[in-house]
Amino acid sequence: MQFEPELYPVADYKFHTSSSLGIIAREYEVTQLVQLLQTMSPDQPMYPKLVTSIIDNMNLSNREELIATLEQANQPNPEAQQAAQAAQQAQLAFQASQTAALNGQAQESAARAQKLAVEAGAIPQELEIDRIKAATTNLKAGDADDKEFEKRLKISEQLLKEREVAVKEGNVANQATPQPTQGLQ
Repeated sequence: MQFEPELYPVADYKFHTSSSLGIIAREYEVTQLVQLLQTMSPDQPMYPKLVTSIIDNMNLSNREELIATLEQANQPNPEAQQAAQAAQQAQLAFQASQTAALNGQAQESAARAQKLAVEAGAIPQELEIDRIKAATTNLKAGDADDKEFEKRLKISEQLLKEREVAVKEGNVANQATPQPTQGLQ
């Protein structure tokens, strides 16, 4: 074998090697990406990137066209964005109306509780009025009726005191009654 220095000059050459995936490595990578793709739903943001990676690793004649089509499909649709914004605003308005309705119900309940408290506070006054009415019925003007009025008033006061004592005795009896306790078995 002859060496021709004119055709093949002697020099200090620097080589830069670059490699690409072999056929089996590409198949293995595409299989792994497809398996990963099957674990997620299509609405996740990583899904289109994985599809692009799969197509990029395949040896297809129209690979660039497919990738361009995928990129175009991933571009946001202005009409879809407007529809999504309108749906979001409708959802927020619905939540605001529910909150307002619940606040109204809470205010109504508070007003009802206040009304019941006022009515409960008026019951003793109504009872006192009924007691006075009972003492003053069928009285005629004059001295004897005044004594009768005082007599009825004293009787009603005596009955009222007896009821209070009975109530207190009932409370004391309830407190003195031993409560059943559960023993350890």
